[in-house]
Amino acid sequence: MKKNLFYYLFVVLCTATLFTSCSDDDDNGKNGDDQTEVTDISGNYKGNLVVSIDGSAADPVSQVISIAKSGEQTSQVILSLKKFSFAGQLVGDIEVPCTVEEKDGVQFFSGQKDLKFTTEFGQLLGTLPTSVSGTVKDGKVSMKIGVTVAAFGQTVDVAFEGDKMTGNESSEAKISDFVIDSEFVTEQPVIDDENGTIAFKVNDAATNDDLRH
Repeated sequence: MKKNLFYYLFVVLCTATLFTSCSDDDDNGKNGDDQTEVTDISGNYKGNLVVSIDGSAADPVSQVISIAKSGEQTSQVILSLKKFSFAGQLVGDIEVPCTVEEKDGVQFFSGQKDLKFTTEFGQLLGTLPTSVSGTVKDGKVSMKIGVTVAAFGQTVDVAFEGDKMTGNESSEAKISDFVIDSEFVTEQPVIDDENGTIAFKVNDAATNDDLRH
């Protein structure tokens, strides 16, 4: 009788221990599922982009980069830079998947992908390791892209600083300046945005036929 009672108590004790262990596992899984979701940084960012080749920087250019969610998770994004060029050559698009983490209100993103680049003349530069890293805070992005061009023994670094676009920006393409290549033009065009005029001067001796060319 005592032996049976001891066996019964042993089974009850093991069952209670097993139940407690499973309960702890469930709690741990729940905590993992309830981790704070990072802020959604997807959108278009407009700013200045500077390309440096082996440390020599070119002049800043206006550029728009895109950050899009990869699926439904805000912690996985795709960074896109369309029509990337360096050394005067258009080499293709940069699209790199990145992981986003958040700390103290700042979103940190980073990723790496081997991308195939070609020149606009069809010359294959190769499949090049391309890395991306940056931060987003209060709608402002700061990032760097690194590309190693082994064929030329060059390292291309890209720095970008920009602000998130609201979607209300004008998509109108404005002409800031242009040049008329003609011997009959004595003063190049001046654009007056306020009055909506473009003024330039031509040689008084120029005929109508001259100005048609």
